[in-house]
Amino acid sequence: MKRLNVRAEMVDGRTLETTTSLRDYVLYETTAKRQKPPWGGIGDNPSRWEAFVSWAALRRTGQYSDTFEAFLDAAEIVDASAEEPVEPTTPDLGDG
Repeated sequence: MKRLNVRAEMVDGRTLETTTSLRDYVLYETTAKRQKPPWGGIGDNPSRWEAFVSWAALRRTGQYSDTFEAFLDAAEIVDASAEEPVEPTTPDLGDG
């Protein structure tokens, strides 16, 4: 799974930014299975998944401390986009 660059625009005007990690994805999976009824995977609930892993990453980095349900009320929009791969560069060796 790729890391996601998260940008959350909050109702109060703040903009929070972070990057997801494996811990955030695993937290979604374990939390989703415990729900009644279970939430399902990414394909079943893409908006909930994106919001949850964004919330988890923001909470993990200390930028947001309230519950997921409170985050849903406090966030205006969440944009989580895949990290762009960095093209390797080679040093310019000159004419030789």
